[in-house]
Amino acid sequence: MAYRYQELRPVDADIPALVPLAFLRRAESLCALADPDLAAVKAAAESLVLEILGWPEATDGARSVARRDYTETIVLDGPAPVLDLARRPVGVSAVSLDGALVDPSLYRVMESIGRIVWRAAWPAPGVEIAVSYAGGWRTPAQEAGEGPVLPGALAEAVLRTSQLIGESAARFDGVTASRADESMDGLGSWSSAWTAGGRAIDDEIRPLVATFVWRA
Repeated sequence: MAYRYQELRPVDADIPALVPLAFLRRAESLCALADPDLAAVKAAAESLVLEILGWPEATDGARSVARRDYTETIVLDGPAPVLDLARRPVGVSAVSLDGALVDPSLYRVMESIGRIVWRAAWPAPGVEIAVSYAGGWRTPAQEAGEGPVLPGALAEAVLRTSQLIGESAARFDGVTASRADESMDGLGSWSSAWTAGGRAIDDEIRPLVATFVWRA
């Protein structure tokens, strides 16, 4: 699908964490870490998992898959009977074309895959499409919110990545990162190869999250 322009703008600045600290204390190798150290390991682990997932960046630079409210603006480069949004699953609240609201009866939302299907004629190339929606999964920190809950595989991937970081070096001093096969597309999706203390995290974690890796 050819997009001439695509921008994903979060409504709020807050970026919810994927898992709480208590979840990581399930791992024996992490139990002895003080809260500040464990929080630093968790932040690094969540960042690495999100890099592996490779979802498009929002305007605040985040690739978060946690549930957030967005306005996504798209200008098509050619005819498109469907519109794939940059965060999924979704709950769409409004769609507009060049600033004019579209009647919901003119499109169907496939929430689980973040897709809008036009029921009638689809927008012409060059028309600015703006979609307001909630996208991503509800994390444990968002218990009072709405939307599908974070898949267990993603939470387990953060836990395992935290273990690898914790095992490599205290305070993750030995963590290095390198980008490989970088390719820019749309909002800027790219793949990364990460290593911690000489151990390849990517090779171990990617199979755990393969279902959720971004596919444009």
